[in-house]
Amino acid sequence: MPPKSRARKPRATPAERAATHGLTADQVGPIDAARPVAFRWQVAGRPADAGPTWRRERPLVIAPDNYSVHTSQAVAAARPLLAAANVELVYLARYCPEQSAIEPLRNDVKQHRLPLSSFGQVAALKQAVDDALARKARHFRQAHAKPTNLHRPAT
Repeated sequence: MPPKSRARKPRATPAERAATHGLTADQVGPIDAARPVAFRWQVAGRPADAGPTWRRERPLVIAPDNYSVHTSQAVAAARPLLAAANVELVYLARYCPEQSAIEPLRNDVKQHRLPLSSFGQVAALKQAVDDALARKARHFRQAHAKPTNLHRPAT
């Protein structure tokens, strides 16, 4: 007879952990180096079926911080491919969050745009953050919209 297991219960699968928080399996898990590389290609607008010679029409500059996953071997290996596709990575200086344009936005969303500071499920937090970012984006679009020509001279 095998020895009795002392484990409380078997470890949950990623899909089970995701379901517990109201998410899908692809929304949970570690942020490994493949995710930032895939995200950079997505931001660049590269189609899923693009070949290795795909290139952006206009240059794109992405300014990541020095978080270890952003400087991983997988990202370093992808840099020449990104550069060939007209996508440049320009790393921010270490320990200089004031250089990052995202920091004031992140702070505003965190401090002023989220209606609650505690959520029962990760999915509820994700939805609140998505809503807050959408409201912030609408605010930016309205603030930077080209004014209509309301003051045309009379003819």
